[in-house]
Amino acid sequence: IGRLFLFAKELNIPTTGTGAIANAIPVVKQYLEHWLTNTNVSGQTKPATCTCTACPDPQTVYHLQREQRWGGIIVPADYLLSASPSCYSVGSFGNSFYNDHHFHWGYILYALNCLEYIGEGLSSQYPRQITALIRDITNPTSDSFAWKTRHKDWYTGHSWATGNTNAVQRQQESCSEAINGYYGAYLMSDRLDRQDLKSCAAVCLNLEIQACQNYYYLQAPGSQLGFMN
Repeated sequence: IGRLFLFAKELNIPTTGTGAIANAIPVVKQYLEHWLTNTNVSGQTKPATCTCTACPDPQTVYHLQREQRWGGIIVPADYLLSASPSCYSVGSFGNSFYNDHHFHWGYILYALNCLEYIGEGLSSQYPRQITALIRDITNPTSDSFAWKTRHKDWYTGHSWATGNTNAVQRQQESCSEAINGYYGAYLMSDRLDRQDLKSCAAVCLNLEIQACQNYYYLQAPGSQLGFMN
């Protein structure tokens, strides 16, 4: 939906008034603000059979949280799902264990930039929250907040989707989502005037594209579509 805002801007389709684009803008803003302010809800309710007194409100299982042990931003849904006993039937693709973070936060960051592009941005209201998501995936150096470029494999050039569990082992899973994630981080770093994060995201983005082309896509050895013999 955010990308439609870009097309609308370029094609001079009104972003105010009562048209489809104008009506979509406040909806997208509301969803993103719910994520950035931890007012999003899971839609889940605690089962009547649950007697656990320690379980938190199931509506909060997708709230962004600072995780201290490994350093970063997570949602607790998967951790609560894997707990024993567990009263929850929801998960988040391993986000609690740092799986897929460059995918997950990439969608949020890219959508945020689409709003910025049409003059409806949220960066001035939530700079700390947005910066936290960027640093979680493109932190230039390991520090007390987050690990350095969490998913990037600097030897191969591409990223691993897998987090810090052995449930999936190492896999890239989706180079297109990785590229989108680093692109979103690059764009929003620029909006926030964080040149350190912007430079790091740019390197991650370019290496991801080159690795994708070399290993999987048109230029990969043996490709019937590529340019290599």
